Amino acid sequence: VISTKPVSGFAILRSAPQTGTPSEAMIPLQSQLPVCVSNCQPVLTTVTLPYDNTADHFTAVSLVNLTSQYAQVSVTMWDDLGNQLGTQYAFVAGNGLTTFVLPAYFPLTNGRRGIVTFNSPERIAGSGLRFSLKDNTFTSVPTL
Repeated sequence: VISTKPVSGFAILRSAPQTGTPSEAMIPLQSQLPVCVSNCQPVLTTVTLPYDNTADHFTAVSLVNLTSQYAQVSVTMWDDLGNQLGTQYAFVAGNGLTTFVLPAYFPLTNGRRGIVTFNSPERIAGSGLRFSLKDNTFTSVPTL
């Protein structure tokens, strides 16, 4: 959505398996992104997301690049005690989207919970979903 005026809204994701528990998550539009209409200057964009990859849970992440430039995204992970686990990189094509299961792409988060930050000089946005393998349900995870 591109607008010169403030816009709000949300998307609802729903899974209704033939057997098992239906699951639904609401993901709000991100409104904290810097506005850019033309001749935009690079600005460091940060998306912060809590994660839970413990027991029967895992977190999935979607990152979108809002520019036509290739985005190198610095990914810094912390555990729930505030210890920095490390920094790695993700890459998103210009005007592209990448979606991944956090512990599969960033094994430092496997078996842990905490916070992960995604930083890029390109304008990025992100969202997260927390899945439960025990009952095959999911919920949205808000970005901070």
